[in-house]
Amino acid sequence: MLFSLAYVCVDLLSFIHPMGQLNITPWNPPAAVQVLFLTWAGLLWAPWVFITIGFADWLIRDSVIFSSSVLIGNAILIGCYAIISHVLIKLMKGVPRLQNRVEVFKLSLVSVIGAVSVIGAAITAILYVGLQTLIGKLGKDDFLEASYRFFVGVVFI
Repeated sequence: MLFSLAYVCVDLLSFIHPMGQLNITPWNPPAAVQVLFLTWAGLLWAPWVFITIGFADWLIRDSVIFSSSVLIGNAILIGCYAIISHVLIKLMKGVPRLQNRVEVFKLSLVSVIGAVSVIGAAITAILYVGLQTLIGKLGKDDFLEASYRFFVGVVFI
């Protein structure tokens, strides 16, 4: 429940200059809240995250909860963020202490974690914005700008 409250508050505060009624804004801290929660609490909480972001879409954006934009769009977001969380969980097993080569290698995985975040954000942006463009929520001319804004909003949070 605390996650849901935090998510809705962060989403409300960060919902500025959106493209249409989508959560494509200049920054996107709610994505970090989702990834952090799924990484910390576990991937079994993904359905709760799905319900929470649907509720936030209804409350903040006045979206129709059972529209394809919300249902499929949020399923894409949850799927991508769950994959990012899963990869981060696998990469962060154990705490490196720099006592041998293996531990130095583990520490070097920090750059891999950054790459996972960047690649995950790019894939998420393309899939989510592509869906919104396909179903007519965004014009085809807005695809590149919206994808870029979504990507930047997720990566630089």
